[in-house]
Amino acid sequence: MSYYADVARSRGLMTEALPVARLGITAVADPLAAIVVGTLPLAVDLVLYRGDDFYLDVTVTNSSGGAFDLTGFTAASQVRVSPDEPDPPAATFTATIAANVIHLHLPHGEADALPVTGAWDVQIKDATGVVTTLAFGAVTTTPDVTRP
Repeated sequence: MSYYADVARSRGLMTEALPVARLGITAVADPLAAIVVGTLPLAVDLVLYRGDDFYLDVTVTNSSGGAFDLTGFTAASQVRVSPDEPDPPAATFTATIAANVIHLHLPHGEADALPVTGAWDVQIKDATGVVTTLAFGAVTTTPDVTRP
């Protein structure tokens, strides 16, 4: 179970843990040794063709593999030249949620401006404003030849 899930449960914000991390602490011989605890989203690299529509479904499950209830959540996803690049992003996905699936669509008009290399992620935000990044990664774009 992740620290986030423990905090959220203690505040009554959720009944299931998000699947972004599993916390396993192993006993260490040195009681003064640091224990690193963290959550990282799933690493997913995208290889895209410039100018084409791109669709990606992200299925969110709880720690037991069942559907995670995304009622009241919003989703957002962007591509940037680098993660620290200032606004505006190079491209923005249209994100919709149905049950426990986030449907991402990068329209061809957005894909026209994709950099050759970049970074992306997808985040969800609950009704209280807590943000969780589900996936992140590199974006590699192949230039298109035909232009309508």
